[in-house]
Amino acid sequence: DSAFKLEPAKKAVTDSAITSFYIAMDAKRQAMMSGDNNQQQQPGDRMEAFKKLMDDRDAKLKTVLTDAQYKTWKEQIEPSLRGGGRGQGQNRFGGGRGGRWKNNS
Repeated sequence: DSAFKLEPAKKAVTDSAITSFYIAMDAKRQAMMSGDNNQQQQPGDRMEAFKKLMDDRDAKLKTVLTDAQYKTWKEQIEPSLRGGGRGQGQNRFGGGRGGRWKNNS
């Protein structure tokens, strides 16, 4: 079930914005991984390119979402799409940045 109900026309805009974002992100990643000389960028440049894609997506979403819906998107939905749930700074083993593997014995 959706976090909030959207009219069909608004749902179409959000679906398009999110789908376009993921297609563009995948294309950018593939170009970087293939060694495309045009994509040989520094990590900061890559992050800036990804941030621009996110900003473009968010601008499209803001045209159809209310402030409350957009807040729900940013605080609940978007983090879950990024594989969130581990908390800020935690690695997959339960430790913080550079932390040791969590021993549950």
